[in-house]
Amino acid sequence: MSAAQPGLGDVSTSSTVQDQASLAPASVTPQSGTDAGFPRDRRFIFVQLLFSLTAAEIARAAAELTLHDGEWASLLPAYGHLVLATTVVATSWVGWSVSEASLRLKVGSVFSWPFVVLLTDVALVIFYFILVRGAEIPRANADVQPSARNECDILALIFAGYFAWDVLTKAVIRDEKSNAPEALARRFFGLTMWARGWISFVGMGLGLASWAWLRSASGPVAVLLVDSSLLFLVLFFRALKERRWRAAAVFGALWLSVGLAARFVG
Repeated sequence: MSAAQPGLGDVSTSSTVQDQASLAPASVTPQSGTDAGFPRDRRFIFVQLLFSLTAAEIARAAAELTLHDGEWASLLPAYGHLVLATTVVATSWVGWSVSEASLRLKVGSVFSWPFVVLLTDVALVIFYFILVRGAEIPRANADVQPSARNECDILALIFAGYFAWDVLTKAVIRDEKSNAPEALARRFFGLTMWARGWISFVGMGLGLASWAWLRSASGPVAVLLVDSSLLFLVLFFRALKERRWRAAAVFGALWLSVGLAARFVG
């Protein structure tokens, strides 16, 4: 007996399978340790979660404030606090997620410098969360007085944390793929640290100056001006980080002028 020849139904089925295979998208194998540019690292995933919790707290506070039945004028300082907190969190997320050090460092052990960087990341996000929680949302049967103390205190800590983060990632931890000196002292006192570390140092100095200069402001108008001054300081810092010198000059001038107005009013 001769072998059975394929019928029309078999040919149709085979053709359909081939067509479906040709139309199926080619599988893309992600690069080792990455997914669309984001490394699947313990540190990255953990800090992303903390950022998400902080963003959720901003949304919760904004909803509570929006649904409040008080006079809108009395809510302006709280709105100013939330705008400042949102700007700090959003700009920090962008800066942190695209940072070369964030993409390079992997946490493989508790007893390692990358783990210390992870602790610094966690501390910074906790500061962001406290900044959000510090918004003076009016409560029933509670006398809430507008204040800029929490914002000035936390922003000073945040900028100090940025400088500490730079010291860890640029001086303490040596990038093996770079031409950085072997000696820690040479890295800290040389261009390895200060080529870009000067920006966080300036930010820390201005953050401490704002803390000493503006934290005593009281009254709705003065508190709004302080929030605006701190907002311009954050944008000034981010403009320096992105080497947008004209924008940095504008935001720096606004930080100073609005801060002076806050001191005059409050």
